[in-house]
Formats: sequence, C-alpha cells, structure tokens
Amino acid sequence: MTQSSLTLPDSLSFTSQFVKVAHPSLGAYPLACNLSQSLTLLMFLLLVVCLILLHSPYYVIAETQSPIVLVPGDGGSQAYCSPTGSVESFLLWVNLRYFITPGTLAQYFSIIYDPRTGEIHDSDLCNVTFPGWGDTWSIENLDTYKHSGTVYFEHLVTSLRQDPFYVSNRTLRGTPFDFRRAPNENPDFQQRLRLLIEETYIIAGSRRVVLLGHSLGSLYCLAFLHAQSNDWKRKYIKAFLSVSGPLGGSVKALKLEVSGDNFGVLIRSPLSFREVQRSLPSTAFLMPDPRLWPPSEPIIITPKLNYSAHDYQKLFSDINFPQGYAFLQNTKPSVDGFMGPTGLDEVYCIHGSKVSTTYQLVYPEPSFFHKGFPDEYPTLITGDGDGTVHLRSLQLCRLWPGAKYIVLEGAEHLHIVGDERFLKLIHEIAGVQQSHCRRRKHNTRIPQSNGKLTRTTHLTIRH
Repeated sequence: MTQSSLTLPDSLSFTSQFVKVAHPSLGAYPLACNLSQSLTLLMFLLLVVCLILLHSPYYVIAETQSPIVLVPGDGGSQAYCSPTGSVESFLLWVNLRYFITPGTLAQYFSIIYDPRTGEIHDSDLCNVTFPGWGDTWSIENLDTYKHSGTVYFEHLVTSLRQDPFYVSNRTLRGTPFDFRRAPNENPDFQQRLRLLIEETYIIAGSRRVVLLGHSLGSLYCLAFLHAQSNDWKRKYIKAFLSVSGPLGGSVKALKLEVSGDNFGVLIRSPLSFREVQRSLPSTAFLMPDPRLWPPSEPIIITPKLNYSAHDYQKLFSDINFPQGYAFLQNTKPSVDGFMGPTGLDEVYCIHGSKVSTTYQLVYPEPSFFHKGFPDEYPTLITGDGDGTVHLRSLQLCRLWPGAKYIVLEGAEHLHIVGDERFLKLIHEIAGVQQSHCRRRKHNTRIPQSNGKLTRTTHLTIRH
C-alpha cells in the first residue's frame, strides 16, 4: 500500500522543522511526517512544558489564596521626625541612638497634652510621621539598618512571599499608624483601613481579605470592625485574626506609667524612659481592666499602701501624674475587649502561653540605697502569659461567640508572628500554596468551620 501524501498545516510544519533543528538526533523524523505523528510529538512537548511550569516558582497557581492586611501593635511601625521648618526627616523609632539618649527621644517623640482642652499634639520640635501605608517595609523590621533585635513582621512577610500570589502593597498590605495614640485618637485610621481593604479586594480579583491585628493592632481592628456594617464585613472580610491581643489590658503598661521600662537597654535606668512612656495615651489605654482584676487583688504593693485596678485615680494622684488618669478616662471606653466582632464568617484568637509574665509590682521600703515607690524599679511577681500580657487578658476572647481559640505554648508576645507554628496557621487560614513554602516542623490543623459561628473552639499547640 502506498502512503498518501499529506500537506501539513503551517503550525505543524513549523513544529516538525523546529524539532529537527533543535534535536538533530531525531533526524529519523522526516520533514513531512504524517499528521498523527506530528500531533503525538506536539502533545509530548506540551506535557514537558506543563511539567516544567508546575515546578516553577512562577507558575500561575489556583485561586485559593486570600489577600492579607496586617495591623501592627504598640511600637510596631517605623516613625520619622520631620523637624519644624525642614523638609528633611530622620528615623526616630526604632533608632538605637535614641535608646542611649532617652532625653532626646522624649523631646522628639513625646505627645503634648493640653489640660484645658484635653487635646494632644506632637512636640513643637518635630512632626512625627509613620510612612509606608499599604506597604510592609516599615513593619517588617523597625530599624532601617536591619538586625535581629528589631525584626517584627519580616519572617511572616518572607514566608508569604514564597507564594507568588503575595506581593507587598498589592495582595499583602501593611497599616503603619501612630501607635502612641489610642483608637479613638486616630480618627482617620478607620476610613483609611476601610478604603485599603476595598482596594485590596479589587486588586486580588474580588477575593475577601484576611485581617490580622497583632497586640494593640487587635484592639484597633476590634474598634474598626464594630464600626462597619455586617453586609460590608461579609463582602470584604474572609477572616479576622486577633493575635496576642491585650483584650483586658496589661500590667506592663501600668509599670510604664509608674516606674518606666528601659526596653532592655541595661546601661539606662527605666526611669530615664518614663517621661516619654507616660506621655503616650496608648500606655494608659492598655492598663489592666478592672473587670478582670478585682478590688481584693492588688497589682501594686508598697510598704504604705496597695493599689488594685480599682484605685487608678488615687494611684495617679499619689505618683503626681494626674494626666495619666485623664488619658485613661478618655481612651479606655473606646474599645471593649469583652465584645467580640460580629458579622464575620471566621474569627480566630491566637496567643502564646507558658511564658513568665508580670502580674504584680512590689516596691521596697525607701532607704539609703532605694528611693522607694514610685521612683524605684519594683520586684516583678510573675505568672502565666506571653511575656507581656497576662493569660487572663489574652484569653478574654474565649467569650467571643464562635471564635476559634488557639494557644501556642511557649510563644512570646512579639516573636509569635515569626513562630513556625503561627506561620503554618496563617498559611492554612489564608490558603497559601504549600508547595511554595518551606517545610514546617509542626503538623498543625485548624478545626474546620461550617461557615457559621456558634461556639468557641479551643486548640492548644505545644512544641
């Protein structure tokens, strides 16, 4: 039987010629091969290309991921000072030189309070700004000279970027804000966050957003979510994550008000930072909630008098800082950690535990070597928590209907956002493509939800 002569389409002729040129060893294939052979070869080439793409980091992956918006906590955004009369600016927070000269930090970074009007404003020396809205660079590492001591969201951002879907300032957003102020003192924040979420939703192809608030950022998110309609939240928010939220306050904030904290700078006294720490309304905002600390349980113990969370007015009077009580009255009612968000399909409360955490301050008798209360660093009585926030405050979210309650044993307040177990949780919640992520040491699964929030789920993850 004689073989029929076929005229190949141009595309197949080109393919056949390409194969012959690119692979001389395939010379047995004639230029005018029959149609079935050409189609078989073409399918083989397509299969090879697909296999290459599947293992490429640039492969277009399935639409399972959700965009993420990060809301940082207290001290969690870079801050710059623009001196009065100058167009230049310089890094103020975190700039390690100002930890060596706390007096200069106080001059630039303190908030000025007008007792006649109750208004607050920046120092006359400079205008403090918090750049990078929408992007993540100013919350990844808090110093421009990146080092381990100022790492914040860097590990989380890096792990997410392994999935090509996540691009900073597009599908992975940051919200640096003036953390010196309480939520009710940052009136523009809520509108800016709403617009950012809506923009991110559009950029991501109408995918709902995972909103993650860490520490003080958790309370900012609560205030924001309570101000939005249920219809808006259902359209734009896939899940809300409260991470290390000081929902009932923190004894550490009270320590800042009374005796200060030196941020671990051993060559400087905690008292040298007290001025700037007291001037920030967010410090008073984060003080322990009297509903969690009863009158019978003193937080501050002195030789003459003890103070509970129900004695704040007298405490501020006795330490000669009535401005602190004014801050407390003005800010504390703005967010209620007892009230969880509503109108959301998924709510997660995640925090650490089993880390030594201050819950009482004990002051010695004044002596030749000790100034005594309040100008003396107290003995710290510790209990369970995440190193910054006591467990009773962290676990307040167990009262939130339908929230998934997840405890990471040994996870510290700040470092939790880089904890391997936490990263794995975020990947699962947001639908991060695991093939693009480093292998994790922990096999963590999140309790599945039917989309309706009815009760609180409790999960403890150990090392």
